[in-house]
Amino acid sequence: MRQVRQLVLTLGVVALLVSPAFAQPPGGRGQFGGMFGGGGGIATLITNKGVQEEVKIEKEQVDKITEALKTYREDNKEDYEKARNRETDREERTALNKKLSAGSEKVIASVLKPEQMTRLKQISIQSSLKMMGPMVLTTNEDVQKALKLNDDQKDQVKTLVDDLQKDMREMFGGLGGGGRPDPEKLAEMTKKMEGVRKEAMKKVEALLTSDQKKSLEELTGKAFDLKLEPMGQRRPRPDPR
Repeated sequence: MRQVRQLVLTLGVVALLVSPAFAQPPGGRGQFGGMFGGGGGIATLITNKGVQEEVKIEKEQVDKITEALKTYREDNKEDYEKARNRETDREERTALNKKLSAGSEKVIASVLKPEQMTRLKQISIQSSLKMMGPMVLTTNEDVQKALKLNDDQKDQVKTLVDDLQKDMREMFGGLGGGGRPDPEKLAEMTKKMEGVRKEAMKKVEALLTSDQKKSLEELTGKAFDLKLEPMGQRRPRPDPR
């Protein structure tokens, strides 16, 4: 069951990544909400038992964050509704998601210790890189600020992202249209996508200077194996957004 859930999540990820609208997203950290654990996804990331143990988040802290985020959502109810409304202009939704993600992050940071917040953000960026590869360099503001890519590097990263999306679209198209995809085909596609993503990241790393590589290592910290949890075994969910 866990493997099936992972494959279904991967299918959703691929559907987003191959979307033409994703090629040049207008802005920052709220692009993927909780699904990828980046930016605004921190609020969802801390519901993971393994993450809580790694970051040493106590139950009392989870309770405080839950209440604080509940108040934050109530105070910004109108913005949340507009951000979820597909009739809202795309750029406005992006701006709202960015604002709400930053607000949620401040709420969490007000409860966690600085070292806990640092580790949580490291895991967040790790999970984003694992799912999105070089696309993170075009969507995550923390990564962009730390790396300070020059214009030539930005152009080369854009080319790599475009090529990666093209490869993923081809893989995604091979699943066939309509209905639920065959688990074996999806598993095979997942493996291929992982290989393509890793290869793209190697090319990105080759573009970076030694200082940029060091900055990226500091952003991600010690490797952490983020695992999905079986339904019903997750701890209290601070932000269901």
